[in-house]
Amino acid sequence: MADGYYKKEHVIKGYECDFQGNMKFPTLMNYLIELSGDHWEATVGGTETDPLAKGELTWILIYYQAELAKIPKKDEKIYLATEYRSYNRLFAYRNFDVLDEDNNIIIQIESVFALMDLDSRRMVKLKDDYFENLQLKEPKSSRIKRYPDIAALSEEAELLERDYYVRYYDIDSNQHVNNTLYLDWGIDVLGGEFLSQHHLTFAAIKFDKEVHYEDYIHSKATLIENPDRKGTYISSHRIETEGKLNAEIEFHWISSQQEI
Repeated sequence: MADGYYKKEHVIKGYECDFQGNMKFPTLMNYLIELSGDHWEATVGGTETDPLAKGELTWILIYYQAELAKIPKKDEKIYLATEYRSYNRLFAYRNFDVLDEDNNIIIQIESVFALMDLDSRRMVKLKDDYFENLQLKEPKSSRIKRYPDIAALSEEAELLERDYYVRYYDIDSNQHVNNTLYLDWGIDVLGGEFLSQHHLTFAAIKFDKEVHYEDYIHSKATLIENPDRKGTYISSHRIETEGKLNAEIEFHWISSQQEI
């Protein structure tokens, strides 16, 4: 496969879907993050310029936003694809696509990664030689790309709240909570009645502080009608531990009876 665009086929299993047969967004993100690791291994892994080779550093996800034109369903064949976009001294930018069986793009995602030192748990600067042999869509930039702020909790809407506990199997190989758990904690607080009647059309999440084993999570959210489009909704989320912010999330929703 070419360095610039890495693509794999996937047939959606029943356990990857909700009871209506729609693929769960956190599950999809798990596959895409795994795809990014496979892509890195196929292009840089094991080389002299691989910053992960010594086991001291790891890639961590800082931010991503997703536009969903269609929700894939059980038994559908889809293609998961990713490409390197660009980088600067602190962040690497990667895009993901989800394509249907006819190669139409149905989901597009922009993401921001950083390198973290596993001992200090701090980000480290990116070196040019990490990327010198990669096919980047854009050249290196001296500027950090800015994304829109996550929508704040509404002061006029009901505050939805729920607590969660971090279990042993919630911890991943980076020694912190798997990033898709934040999506679960955000989505779940909206309740089954709303979720069964609405589809996701947009998601943005910004990670702020790590969550660890045996932490108690407080998930809170507000849900408002989108002032720009009748019949659609915006949910704003805060994931916290002991009053400290761990992640901010923004979801956009549309009725299952409407076209995305």
